[in-house]
Amino acid sequence: MILAICGLGGAGLDVLELAQVINETSNRYTDFIFIDKNSDITEFRGYPSMAVEDAIAKYGKDEIEFVVAVGEPYLREKIYHDVIDAGYSLATLVYPSVHVPKSTTLGQGTVIYSGAFISVDCKMDENVMIQANSSIGHGVTIGKHSVVSTCAAVAGDCSIGEKTYVAIQTAMKQGVSIGDWVILGMGSVVHEDIPDEVIVSGNPAQVVCKNRFHRVFGLSPKR
Repeated sequence: MILAICGLGGAGLDVLELAQVINETSNRYTDFIFIDKNSDITEFRGYPSMAVEDAIAKYGKDEIEFVVAVGEPYLREKIYHDVIDAGYSLATLVYPSVHVPKSTTLGQGTVIYSGAFISVDCKMDENVMIQANSSIGHGVTIGKHSVVSTCAAVAGDCSIGEKTYVAIQTAMKQGVSIGDWVILGMGSVVHEDIPDEVIVSGNPAQVVCKNRFHRVFGLSPKR
């Protein structure tokens, strides 16, 4: 099986490293390729690179699976549909030392980095990314295409919506509900529920502005 890593940035390299660690014990993948929308890029860090449609044309569904290796939720959703709508599968990758309880479910395409703590009775929907050293408490639900960044602490029974970005060192009080298309800024301390489509930051976390552009990186939102 070939693993197609969708993303040429640092997250792509992190996912390559994760997959190689998994391979040390399971020999799960025979080779790796990278996926980028720019079909002119044919090589990245010594591995072939191609557009997703070229990979789909080249490999059969039993020869390749894809993994979304970007931290931007809107791109995660787009790549997900490029793959799933073509009838191909997303890989679920969990760092070997991370324990996932039997009562916790992981949707297709979930990626969990080293050092993460995953508690009981959690539900992660498809294409969720849990970065290194984050903590997911009991009964937490996380919607599609969302990202929980390094060293975030999500207390028990919290709910995180779809396409939401939880930045580095965010802390969430038990039982709070976070909407869809939310950005929780670095170091936010969330004591109360957060509605859809807002950017919040601070301690206690406060709404800064609407998340009009649905972007975490690369755009400065206007208030």
